[in-house]
Amino acid sequence: MGIFWIVAGKRINRGLSLIGRFLFVLVRMNRGLSPNGRFLFILVALCGFASVASAAKQSSLIAESQLAVPCKGPGCQFVATEKPWPKEIADTGGQVLKFGHFEFSIPTGARLRIVPIGAALVAEYGSGAKIAFHYEYAAQFQPDHIIKLYKRATLKITDFPRILFTKTPSDPEPALIYDRWIWRDAMAGKGLYFGKTEAAFVSKKGAITAYCAETPSSDHASLAYITDVSKPDSYMLIQFDGFGFDILEKLIGSIR
Repeated sequence: MGIFWIVAGKRINRGLSLIGRFLFVLVRMNRGLSPNGRFLFILVALCGFASVASAAKQSSLIAESQLAVPCKGPGCQFVATEKPWPKEIADTGGQVLKFGHFEFSIPTGARLRIVPIGAALVAEYGSGAKIAFHYEYAAQFQPDHIIKLYKRATLKITDFPRILFTKTPSDPEPALIYDRWIWRDAMAGKGLYFGKTEAAFVSKKGAITAYCAETPSSDHASLAYITDVSKPDSYMLIQFDGFGFDILEKLIGSIR
């Protein structure tokens, strides 16, 4: 973050210097014009300068040096397999939940707890197992400049799990720096999550896509990203602890 403000400060100083030069040239060039001509000249020049300043402002959000380093580690070349949508397996007495715009079933006996920070819903079990549901929105990210980066990018927040599960450093990076920022962020997660992954798959059902993986290298036993084509600026993240991968598949199969 410190690097960001140093770069921004240098560009602001450079911008002030350009403003000074611009005013000097403006004064020199409008000599000899009539009052009306001078007014029109200044108005047109200021409009042109405002356009240049606006473009400079847009290009100053992030520098190449602020992008995450390329993916490193054994998980970087991992690509999840595609498989049919898991079958919904009826669980007698199972709890049906609705979170965000998704509805699904979880194992019976859960004590539900809402965690305001991170907008999480946690299902806790007497055995110590738990399932946490997070709804992630690009518009809720902090700090605010991350939201601005997403607004400038052509990639969406739902592209993050797609890159994470289906792309590798061997694939070409996007040309736009804001897209590259999202790409590099996903690749950094790839190195973290997939170092020891034994199972990972991608399944689709209509507009919904599920990206699922065992993640023994992370803080959770397994996880799943759920995206919807109609909601490109959000996804649901599910994290499992104390459950086998079969429970994840059953839950995914119940999503509707």
